[in-house]
Amino acid sequence: MVVLTFVVIAGIAAVGYADKSVTSFSLAPLYFLPLSLSALVHPLRISIALSIVCLALHGLLSPLQDAGLRHLTKDASTLFVYVFVVIVVNQLGTQRQRLADLAARERDELASEIQLAAEVQQSILPRSVPTVPGFDFAARMYPAKIVAGDYYGFIELSGGEIAVVIADVSGKGVAAGLLMPSIEVALCLDAPRFPSTNDLLHTFNNVVCQITGGDRFISLFYGKLCAQSRSLQYTNAGHNPPLLLRAGTDPSPLDKGGPVWMCCNLEGCWLVA
Repeated sequence: MVVLTFVVIAGIAAVGYADKSVTSFSLAPLYFLPLSLSALVHPLRISIALSIVCLALHGLLSPLQDAGLRHLTKDASTLFVYVFVVIVVNQLGTQRQRLADLAARERDELASEIQLAAEVQQSILPRSVPTVPGFDFAARMYPAKIVAGDYYGFIELSGGEIAVVIADVSGKGVAAGLLMPSIEVALCLDAPRFPSTNDLLHTFNNVVCQITGGDRFISLFYGKLCAQSRSLQYTNAGHNPPLLLRAGTDPSPLDKGGPVWMCCNLEGCWLVA
């Protein structure tokens, strides 16, 4: 604000100096420039006062002056135009500021809602990992955006089996994040009903088709760990191959599987730990 005030004063002074030097025509219209800038950055009363100052400077400095009633009429017209321009520019600046404030409030509200959606999404993810003798579980998700379509989960099944789920909804952001709860609900409801991972994802594929109408797809890895037999049955529906870590050996990618979304074409795979 201080810098802009200095620019306004310097502009008025520069026009006044030029007005004093030019004798062939009037430079009164040039005062519109600093007055317009003043109307954008100062209260209206200050800009109107500066309009009177500019008119007085023009009357004192300009060598081109009329006499009598014509002089008064011209000054009155000039002052009216100055004030009119100042008021119009001030109102435009005020309206612009109101729109900027409204946009900032809406942006902040949207950011708050997205942050709340991210917190809800995080609450869907497991807050703890299963404890199974002989196996170590660890999980962490780093979304590319505040809300994402990534998901992981653990489902406790009968007989002490543990289902491990890793999924990714196509796309990023809120649209993908809205589909993530459907993964949790559908798998938790159907997992106890289907002993075969392939049969489960075949049913899950139909659920995805109904929810998305075919507009989106979900890549998903579903594995069922039996701690008693130390075996893992899994089906990979187009997801990046998870790594199987065994003590003393290099990580092994679980790369058997099929395309995304078309789970009905997949074949279940077995591993013995």
